[in-house]
This record gives sequence, structure tokens and C-alpha cells, in this order.
Amino acid sequence: YECVIGPFVLAPEQPMAFTEDTLLLSSSYACGDMAPMKLPTLPDDRAELRLFEFNFAWQKTLDESTYNEDWHSPVLLSREGVSLEKRASQFNGGDPMTWQSASTAVGYATPGLKNSSSATHDSSSQFVSLIDDSFSPNGDGHKDVLEIYIQPDKAGYDLQVSIFDFNGHPIRDLVNRALIGDHYHVVWDGADNDGHLQTIGLYLVLAEMAHPDGDLFRK
Repeated sequence: YECVIGPFVLAPEQPMAFTEDTLLLSSSYACGDMAPMKLPTLPDDRAELRLFEFNFAWQKTLDESTYNEDWHSPVLLSREGVSLEKRASQFNGGDPMTWQSASTAVGYATPGLKNSSSATHDSSSQFVSLIDDSFSPNGDGHKDVLEIYIQPDKAGYDLQVSIFDFNGHPIRDLVNRALIGDHYHVVWDGADNDGHLQTIGLYLVLAEMAHPDGDLFRK
């Protein structure tokens, strides 16, 4: 399916909604910048999307995702009209944990505007950091997951990330011996290894890294 629009200039990190009917979209949601474009029908249940950069000599895949309606928040009474949002453009689009249902507070979609679940992070920090030290996995689109960033001093670490309750009992194995580059992102949805949502309380995040050259890190 070929979608053609142009010439068109899009600034870096500028949100833009592409739609066949700008009037219909703006009557349903609060919208930002929009551009008309002929588009294929996207099924609600699942489909594969790819974003390419290309010219006549080559093409490069910038991002891709085979989305699934099960990626929506389980607390939604209805998924109709609710957008799946990517929390940050640099995250892997193929990872279900990268996606989240749009917030109730914005009417379940933000076409042409910043995603309601967008994550921001200070990339100058090193090793282990959190977007926020608290979260509420209730499906309202506001701080539904705990976002953990690993930014080592060099690539090549073997990483393990675990969640414990305040008494030191293991709750969740988030990452089990992953070989990482110069950064890594993982989220905790508040569930244990069996998928059971945990109660409100204090929890500990433990990150352990070992490098082939002998460097060890534990926090």
C-alpha cells in the first residue's frame, strides 16, 4: 500500500497526525498538527507496521511493530477509540512493554500532540536511574509502570535486574543475563513472576552487572 504526501517538512521531534479525515479526527479528540494522507485500514486486533527511510538507491528500517490489542491496559472496560501509545521514540517498537493505552485524562488519544504516556529521562545520568520512584499500575495512563534505565560506562556488560519486596523476598526477575550496549531500558508493571499484581508498598530494584574485563556493578 503506497501512501504519498509531499513535499513535506517535519521538524525533529515534531508530533504530527496523518489522517484521511482531519475534521472527523478533530471532532473526536483534542488535536495538534495534522496532515491529510490516504491510508490503509488498520485492524484493531493486530497488524504489522514499519517506518522506513529511503531514497531511490537504498532503504533503512527506522522502527517496526506487530501490535496486538492485548497490549492495551487490562483495566479498560472498552478498547474502542483508545490509542496505543509508544512511551518514547527511542524505545524498541517491537516490545509490548514499550506501548501503553492512552490516558483517560486526554480522552484516550493525542493525535498530533505529545503522547500522554511519554517518558522523559536525563541521559547524562549513569548506571541505574528511575523516571520516578513511585508508580500506580491501575491502567489510568499515568505512571502505570516503573521505568528503569541502565546506562553503564561502557558496552558489553552482562545484566540482571530483579525486584524484591521490602523484606527481601524475590518478586520479579525483570532481566536475566542480558548482554547490553551503552544503554538499556526495562519496565516493571507491578506484577510478580506469575503475573499477579502486587499490593501497594515499598519494593527494591536490584541491578547487577558484570563485564568480561572484570568490572562488577551492583545497585
